[in-house]
Amino acid sequence: MGDVQMKEGLLSIRATNTKSKKNRTIQFNEALRKALEEILAALPDDTEWLFPSARRGEVDSPAATLRASF
Repeated sequence: MGDVQMKEGLLSIRATNTKSKKNRTIQFNEALRKALEEILAALPDDTEWLFPSARRGEVDSPAATLRASF
């Protein structure tokens, strides 16, 4: 996952997903690190998305919203 840098504890948010249209990088805490490790361990091997759609079927597509991911 290019947007999640576990070793450095950083999460990148691309400009297309921000209100200001600027790239952002945020540092995350240990609680989020543990949650991300659990999510990453449960992902299918063939996905490039942190939150793939539950109805992905034959196509690897992201969930439409963060709320839908949870």
